[in-house]
Amino acid sequence: MKKEDFQEIKKLIASGKENLAIEHLLRKSARTKIENDVIRLSNRYQKLNKEFLNGLITKESRDVELNTINSAILNIEGRLWSTKKRSKSGRFALLLLVVFLIVFLISKSLFDDSDLLDFRDGKRYKTTIINDLEWLSENISFKINDDSWCYNNMCKTSNRYGRLYNFEGALYACTGLGEGWRLPTKQELVSLKSYLEKEQNSMNFDNFLGGEMGLDGTFLYLKENGILWSSTRSKGDYIWAMYLHGDSKLIEIIDHGAKTYGYSCRCVKNIKN
Repeated sequence: MKKEDFQEIKKLIASGKENLAIEHLLRKSARTKIENDVIRLSNRYQKLNKEFLNGLITKESRDVELNTINSAILNIEGRLWSTKKRSKSGRFALLLLVVFLIVFLISKSLFDDSDLLDFRDGKRYKTTIINDLEWLSENISFKINDDSWCYNNMCKTSNRYGRLYNFEGALYACTGLGEGWRLPTKQELVSLKSYLEKEQNSMNFDNFLGGEMGLDGTFLYLKENGILWSSTRSKGDYIWAMYLHGDSKLIEIIDHGAKTYGYSCRCVKNIKN
């Protein structure tokens, strides 16, 4: 209730218009904890006037009771004013709490060291320590124009399976993660192969199965097979890679990855001693 409302109620009481003062309070107290008190006061006022008009009480008795009602009106108005102020203060405190929680969650998202943050696009990746190497626990999905693709151009699949990269795109996708991050060597893929053959559940084998893109741009084998680039060159212009078969869980190291093929990419980093 505003200060102007308080002054208006005092004027109404001073002019003997208690009924209008009570009506004013009824409007202002609607849907508050004070509403029932105002309703009881209104009933009390109406009963007093009825008894006076019917000759059941004297004017003196009516005036005494009326003074009591006027005091109650002012008391309720004061409580209503305090309630409004507390309500506003409560809403402000709640707003401050919400702002604090938002800032806290954002800062936790930005600075939580349990995940790896790719500052280029804001995506976070889980990592796994295997021997002396830190591996991404999922295929990377950083977009590189002309050198990476969503499987069959459906980018929802990259949320789980990552993007497919040609060899140059894979090199850049990993080194851009930050200091020390790179494509694994052939020998490191061999070590990963040995680890997965013993601990397939630890890195969710199915998430490796991002399919591939052939030389003619055809997308193949999503959720069936997956191929990971290494950084090690093979014979001629080919690159060593790791081939994962989804049905049999067979893992092979192959030497015939053409640089323009689209394969998945798991980045790796040496752990500093």
